[in-house]
Amino acid sequence: MTTTALIAELVIGGIQTLGWFALLAMLWIPPARLITVIRTLNATEGVLLFVLAYGTGVVFDRLWDALLYPYHRHIKARALKKPGMIPKFRFLLFSGDPVRANFMEYLRSRMRVARSTLCNSAMAALIAAIVWQLRRTEPWSLWLALVGSFFAILALVSVYAFQNITRHYYEALEGFATAPTTHANPPAR
Repeated sequence: MTTTALIAELVIGGIQTLGWFALLAMLWIPPARLITVIRTLNATEGVLLFVLAYGTGVVFDRLWDALLYPYHRHIKARALKKPGMIPKFRFLLFSGDPVRANFMEYLRSRMRVARSTLCNSAMAALIAAIVWQLRRTEPWSLWLALVGSFFAILALVSVYAFQNITRHYYEALEGFATAPTTHANPPAR
């Protein structure tokens, strides 16, 4: 996996996390004021926000990974015929076929983004519901209810995506590791 792809994943997760932080801030700051603050950011503040998003993404990626580990382990156990062979499968795949190895890294990247989207959307839905409950008399509360509903639906769809991508990853890992490798330039006879 390239460093750029990993940074992009973590920035995506960090931006999602900062999004539900912004929803949480609505307990104290009205949305119009929050939007004004975000709109008036200069370039330096934008870069600092980007750095904050990356750092937040790193921390929450580890948290979401730990939180979903039991579910991940369950999916892996159901997908593999030989779960104890994963280190060998990874070694065979990553040492023998860079094209397949790149595809597996692409699947892992998608798995991380799906995991991040699942957890951050669930948090956003929960926080939107809490803020709506406490601020339902505000003129913007209907908007908040719609945003919370959107994130609840996104979290449910993300469960499906995370499960399928994770299952596909382990099935492909086992299949690629046990299949003969193909070479772009076969040996001369």
